[in-house]
Amino acid sequence: PFLILPTMRIPMQRRMISSDRDSDASVDGGESSIETGHDVGKEEDDRDEVKEIQKLAKRETRNIKVWRSIVVLLLLAVGASVSTLTFIFLRDEETDDYVDAYYLFANTVSDITDFRVENMFEAMRGMSDMVTAHANDNNRTFPFVTLPQFETLGDHARVQSGIETFNYLPFVSNETRLLWETYSVAFQGWIATSRSVVLERDNNIAETDFVEADIPSGIFELKEFGPPGYADFGRELYAPVW
Repeated sequence: PFLILPTMRIPMQRRMISSDRDSDASVDGGESSIETGHDVGKEEDDRDEVKEIQKLAKRETRNIKVWRSIVVLLLLAVGASVSTLTFIFLRDEETDDYVDAYYLFANTVSDITDFRVENMFEAMRGMSDMVTAHANDNNRTFPFVTLPQFETLGDHARVQSGIETFNYLPFVSNETRLLWETYSVAFQGWIATSRSVVLERDNNIAETDFVEADIPSGIFELKEFGPPGYADFGRELYAPVW
């Protein structure tokens, strides 16, 4: 009997150990399967979150591009509007400045012309008054009037008026033509007197600068076309250069 009992216990212990091992193995296997399922679910959640983040990033990127395009278009529109308005404003201002400058220049020219014309007529009226006064003082009748030192007095009138030259042209009728031609030749001494006064006054003029010639016996007058020349006979009125 003492030999049988030990032999009965050994298998039981082995069974118990193997049972324990099987149970431990089954428990460990269960835990491994639970942990593996949990990891797989977590990875799927992480992938879903990444996709959502990517979608959100794409949407925000698209919105940024749209707003950037809108801002660029607004800047272009504002720039074009400002440039156009500036161009219109400057063009109108330039036109106004040009018109103002034109009228200012035109008014200046007009004022200067009026001033010169007024001075010219004043000088001519002054010479006319001197000739008339000389004729009245010496009981002379026109056209038989000679103003002493006419060249000197005429030079003052010429400088005052700003004209280049002027001439004294008395009106001679056809009836007094022969008398005038005789008078003009006889009273041409005023030319030498005027020249001597001019030579004394201006050292830059020499006696050789004057043309030495006598007054012609016939009426010499200005022509409407061409150089001066002798007048034709048979006219009612003449205007000789005197």
